[in-house]
Amino acid sequence: METFINRITKSLSFLFLLCSMTAFAVEGNIRISELIVTKRDVNLHVSFYLTVPGNAVASKFQKQLRPHIFNEKGEAWLDPITINGNLKQKQEEQKAALSNSVYNPVFLVKRGTIFAYVKEIPYEDWMGTNITLELGVTQHGCCDVDTLESIYGAELTFLRVPATIKRTQAIVSNTKRQAERIPFLRAVDAKDSTLADRGSPVRFRQGSAQLYRTYMSNDETLKAIDDALSILQSDNKALLSKITIIGFASPEGDPELNYRLSEKRAKALRDEIVNIHPEITEEQFEIIAGGEDWQGLRKLVAQSEMRYRDEILDIIDNTPEGSIRELRLRRLRGGAPYRSLIDLIYPQLRDACYIRVWFEEKPDMESRIINEAIEDIERNLVDDALEQLLTVEYDQRSWNALGTCYLIKGEIAKARHYFVQAVDAGNDDAKSNLLLISTKETINLETN
Repeated sequence: METFINRITKSLSFLFLLCSMTAFAVEGNIRISELIVTKRDVNLHVSFYLTVPGNAVASKFQKQLRPHIFNEKGEAWLDPITINGNLKQKQEEQKAALSNSVYNPVFLVKRGTIFAYVKEIPYEDWMGTNITLELGVTQHGCCDVDTLESIYGAELTFLRVPATIKRTQAIVSNTKRQAERIPFLRAVDAKDSTLADRGSPVRFRQGSAQLYRTYMSNDETLKAIDDALSILQSDNKALLSKITIIGFASPEGDPELNYRLSEKRAKALRDEIVNIHPEITEEQFEIIAGGEDWQGLRKLVAQSEMRYRDEILDIIDNTPEGSIRELRLRRLRGGAPYRSLIDLIYPQLRDACYIRVWFEEKPDMESRIINEAIEDIERNLVDDALEQLLTVEYDQRSWNALGTCYLIKGEIAKARHYFVQAVDAGNDDAKSNLLLISTKETINLETN
């Protein structure tokens, strides 16, 4: 007897992965849909929907559909599906009654129904790769048996079962988001140009290290520092690494005195921050004495429209730092340019104008666990995935994956529970998955 006619070998590599059929093949009007082949514990699970139209078989005939899975290494035959015409059904029942038995095939399907075929068989090593499923069809008449064309899964693809399951993204801390608008709030791994980008300065009076909140824009700057630290302290996804403060003095007077003054100014800002946020210790500060702020002076002069600007810049660029440079500036053009520096530029340099609040983000361990579990689901290690996901069940990002695990295991009530939670949390993928369950449960599955 000819085994099968026109065999079309379309295979799916699923190395312990879930697989599905997204297009259908037909014999007559009989259709296969939503094929699932997956390893569950020690068994291979095979399930699909079979749509049987009312005219699938003539009244006097019987069709038997025999599921057959195979690849190059092995094959297995599953329990057959029986479809009887009206007269054939009566004949089979009469035969059974004459022998004092009940006519009860393993899978008896009525015409005009959608039937859910579910079967599990012991898993064998050969089942790991390249499985093809077909339905061998035989038709039984009154006195003969005909082998008909087999029904095949026409397009087998990886099943994203439920309909959608995606990797989760690590949570970005609120501190990192706020750092986009707060220039002195920086991640420890961010590139930084210490002197070129100073941020909001804290100002001091000439020759003084006393910090006054009401002086110039100090109150606004200190409030901004307070807000940044409050954001960081309340963020459970980020940690304060350190606070760097560089103090400066304007380049006028004795350089050594200015160096000590710049250090005192930096420490004054540190003390003010500790007063506002006593939970921050002095050890978390990095204090740097910037000394005389020649670089800041050059930048402000270059940006100005003051007279003799180019001559001032030439002295700054070509005279060594210290008393000689300052002396040349004092003597330039009879002292007029220097007086302009004293009146217009130097007040902007009497400050501890560089502060950086450094933070580091805590590792998103939940995201890592969830993504590792999703990889296990893709390798069909559902129990391993479920064990991991239950450790982070409190994280809403795990709920869609949890629902996926329970759906694969056939625990529909639990799957629905987690999908509903995920939908309520705004997960659009879970909506598709919940709809998948609802669609399956509303199909009329008449099996006898």
